[in-house]
Amino acid sequence: MWPLVDAGLLDLVETDHRVCEGVRLEAAPGHTPGQVAVVVESGEERAVITGDLVHHPVQFIEPDLPGMADVDAVLAAATRRAFVERYADTGTLVIGTHFPAPTAGLFRRGGDGTVRFVGDDRR
Repeated sequence: MWPLVDAGLLDLVETDHRVCEGVRLEAAPGHTPGQVAVVVESGEERAVITGDLVHHPVQFIEPDLPGMADVDAVLAAATRRAFVERYADTGTLVIGTHFPAPTAGLFRRGGDGTVRFVGDDRR
């Protein structure tokens, strides 16, 4: 990366950077330094791309299951828990970067309060 930085070809931004109207970064610490999710919004619709926040949907149900490369497993688990709470029952389409099909879905809270990732095959 340093040759690109040295050549002035990269813009280094903060983890809460707004890329453009409707696209912003959201800090997702724990897996790797500077890790972000990407939030895309248009009108009332919203999607969030997880990046390396999770590597399998089971980590939404069991956030303490570490990713093999988490540099701070405790922080990564806390980030996953907060992410699920923030987007549960909001209608936000969650797009997993590393998920098997279906790669996108919604967080739905069941009657017992447990949040599930429900795949959305229509998208």
